[in-house]
Amino acid sequence: MKAKKVSDLTIDQLKKIIDELVKQNLEDFVEDIEAISSKRFIKSIDKSRKEYKEGKFKSFEEVFV
Repeated sequence: MKAKKVSDLTIDQLKKIIDELVKQNLEDFVEDIEAISSKRFIKSIDKSRKEYKEGKFKSFEEVFV
């Protein structure tokens, strides 16, 4: 049976949840830093923004419907 609320967790279960969340957030942060450090990534973002402003994009419906 899974705990329904924090007060139902043991200390070890809570520590494990916190450890996993911290680890995932740190991994996400490192990925973000690596991405924004990439000139290629930044150029891609700039190009996408320019194309969007020029109306060079497809709507959600055009792509997925």
